Amino acid sequence: MTGAQYANSIASYLSTSFGHRGITIYREVPLGKTIIGKNRRIDILVIEESTRVALALECKYQDSAGTADEKIPYALQDLTQLGMPVCLVYAGEGFSEGIRHMLAASPIAAQCLPDASLAPTEATRELDAALAMTFKWWDLVVRGRAPFDPRVFDASRRDHRVFDASGRDHRVFDASGRDPRASGQKKRG
Repeated sequence: MTGAQYANSIASYLSTSFGHRGITIYREVPLGKTIIGKNRRIDILVIEESTRVALALECKYQDSAGTADEKIPYALQDLTQLGMPVCLVYAGEGFSEGIRHMLAASPIAAQCLPDASLAPTEATRELDAALAMTFKWWDLVVRGRAPFDPRVFDASRRDHRVFDASGRDHRVFDASGRDPRASGQKKRG
């Protein structure tokens, strides 16, 4: 997949999954100057028409080792200077370990590789979160979760349960932070 094909797949994902929310998607939009004074061209500009809020997306795909590693720190720095909501969307196995860590730690980067269905999946979760934060589409981040119900909560209990995505209780901690099911002692036999 080329960089242009990757950007087109991200634009297609946005259009298919979120077009009904009143967004318009533009490709290759000239938008000001870069940090070194060159004319900037944004890969994707998403505008929510009802609010006129926009999100600029820079897309980077690297399937094999190459020069993209050198471009990532510059792209992140350049995006932060844009003065609007931004996100560097990326995918591929060709990024070095250091760049993968940099991207994973960046608050403006989102790993995203839509599948053929172009529906939201775990592989699009990071971009979906960026969309939620930009356009206030909170249903994207709470999908599959039930709202907290205080009628079910027992304040008299001192343990705290954590539920996985399917709703199963998989950890229990007491008020001290210890798992009361684990004795901490090995049985002698």
